[in-house]
Amino acid sequence: MTRDFVRPTTVLLALAAAISVLLPGYDGRAQTAAGYPQSPVTIVVTSPAGGGVDGMTRTIAEGLAKKLKQPFIVSNQAGGTGIIGTNAVAKATPNGYTLLFAISQFFQAPFLTKDPSYRMADFVAVAQIADLPSAFAVSTNLKVKTLKEFVELARSRPGKLSYGITAGIGSSTHVYGEKFKAAAGIDLLGVPYRGDVPAIIDIRSGALDSLFGSVGNIAAQTDALVTVAVTGDKRSQRLPDVQTFDEQGVKLDGLIGMLACFAPAGTPAEIVETLRKAIDELLDEPEVQKKLIALGAEPFDRKRDFAAYVAQQAQKWETTLKSMNLTGR
Repeated sequence: MTRDFVRPTTVLLALAAAISVLLPGYDGRAQTAAGYPQSPVTIVVTSPAGGGVDGMTRTIAEGLAKKLKQPFIVSNQAGGTGIIGTNAVAKATPNGYTLLFAISQFFQAPFLTKDPSYRMADFVAVAQIADLPSAFAVSTNLKVKTLKEFVELARSRPGKLSYGITAGIGSSTHVYGEKFKAAAGIDLLGVPYRGDVPAIIDIRSGALDSLFGSVGNIAAQTDALVTVAVTGDKRSQRLPDVQTFDEQGVKLDGLIGMLACFAPAGTPAEIVETLRKAIDELLDEPEVQKKLIALGAEPFDRKRDFAAYVAQQAQKWETTLKSMNLTGR
């Protein structure tokens, strides 16, 4: 069951909105042409409830609800490397009442199968919310304090140490792990998980040695984990004392995740602009930025052309996945 931040009365509003869709002559796009939003909006997030991405999504959803005077209800639809939730939004009526808050799985999933259920063309880019670096942490049981020490230990025990792939096969955490192995010349056993939490539980029990996961979740586990590196080309504001992989001589091609809002293709331009403006205003609020950073998000270049950046990221992940033979095509 998913959680949301709205009062129980919101359920009645959502039910009324759903019934209105079934009425003869209803035109979802016509309803949104003026005064958007006029009823509750659903935000689909393809990450499990309780994680860093879920927290970031709810932070923005709360802000949008205040700004646009309607509930923004978060629906966690994890699984299938993000395909399940993403496909649901792709097929939704393009009227601004069903949105997708996507992470980099959005770019990766279409290349993992021969017959992808959605294409990039099924969506319109609304706004980026944050860059999402991943942190690499090792169990305190290993008695290592640095990335160099972990690499030395892994070389002495080839194929014996494990790392958690917290977002599933073909995801960013999988790519980071495989690139790390190649760059460092080590052999690790990749173990897929559905989120950070089960991987952290296994580390605490001694069943897992290390993991790539969200900065926010990992930073909160200092009693069981030692964070030895972060992805991206700059240090995380949440973990300023932890060096990047590149700083430590392990090149990961500057890959970094992201969190962004998308809508179904065909969503009216004025609706997209309303959402973009509202999100942009929220990102200007110091308290919102503070919450996002605490959860592991990183501020990004707000001047970049987001639509162009989306195309660039899609190409970058396609090239990366193909070069590593991780695609299903």
